[in-house]
Amino acid sequence: MKTTFVKKIALALCVFSFWSGYAQAGVVVGGTRVVYDGAKREASLSISNPDKTPYLIQSWADNDGPDGKQKAGAKPPFVVTPPLFRLEPRGENLLRIIRTGAHCRRTANRCSG
Repeated sequence: MKTTFVKKIALALCVFSFWSGYAQAGVVVGGTRVVYDGAKREASLSISNPDKTPYLIQSWADNDGPDGKQKAGAKPPFVVTPPLFRLEPRGENLLRIIRTGAHCRRTANRCSG
């Protein structure tokens, strides 16, 4: 009886190990970081959909402080366009991150919020 239970557990672990290796992203972001060149007005980030399902993508910019908490009433110095769009199956789109200049202090050609 005990060996039957152990065999069932071993079989279940074996079956689940095959599923753990299978993962597919519906939306792929072109990078984890965006380096904004202060000499240019905008930066871009690619978004692609390798899946067969369309997705609705929403994008925005937050004005978080050094502690990770959002500043009350503060607007971020960037805007992301398009803010909402449908990404078709096997489609690609480009997000543009544009500096608005809101709450921007210029010191030695640098912008810090």
